[in-house]
Amino acid sequence: MWSYFGERCKKVLRSRQFQQLFVVFLILALFMVWCTPLLFGQDEGGGKKGQTLWDVIKSGGFIGFFIIFLSIVGFGWTIMCFLWLRRDNMVPPHLVDQIDQLLEEEEYEEVMAICENSDSFFTNVMAATLPRLGGGSFDQVLQTIADAAEDEATKWFQWIGVIQLISTIAPMLGLLGTVTGMIGAFQVIATSEGSPSPAELADSIGMALVTTAEGLFVAIPLIIVYFFLRNKLVLIVSETISICEELLSRFRE
Repeated sequence: MWSYFGERCKKVLRSRQFQQLFVVFLILALFMVWCTPLLFGQDEGGGKKGQTLWDVIKSGGFIGFFIIFLSIVGFGWTIMCFLWLRRDNMVPPHLVDQIDQLLEEEEYEEVMAICENSDSFFTNVMAATLPRLGGGSFDQVLQTIADAAEDEATKWFQWIGVIQLISTIAPMLGLLGTVTGMIGAFQVIATSEGSPSPAELADSIGMALVTTAEGLFVAIPLIIVYFFLRNKLVLIVSETISICEELLSRFRE
């Protein structure tokens, strides 16, 4: 499985679409860094400056930085999945037309060779189904198509499941940061002589709030992306099954 997706990673990384998305992502990141002083560093009066975005990020501590790392992995993974889960990539129209023509000409060995040499959802399902032709009823062939599509879909569900995993871990880490920050605040209260000043509690409370916000900022969009990709994959699986059944319907008798 990992070698299969490793080859796909290499193809995606070399693709022009990925390079364009990477450039857009880099420009947005640089723009956000440039806007940081404008958004968080304005004068508040009396010569004092407000906190910068970097100050806010640092207040999240190690947990906050780990959530940011997960966000980079999650959104990078999302870009990869969007590039993979394209209809033309999963079910190449030119291969569908070519296989249809070869089946019409009864060039079955050529069809099998194309399916074995092409690495796509459609050709993998066809490669698993073609050897079953002539070995049983057409209902068995239809069941083979469904089973092969389910096997291929399982690989892809595991792949996009990484997005769901990150969207689940991020708010849990945010909650961990909240608990850790509140423990720190209570320790300051317990060890201080008299009432602690707001400045003494700021670090711990800041960590609690920042990590919670970071976890939610990462989880919410990734959950939306995961369900979008999952539904898109379900549609592609259904369409692939229909195309394979239509192509092989000529063998019904």
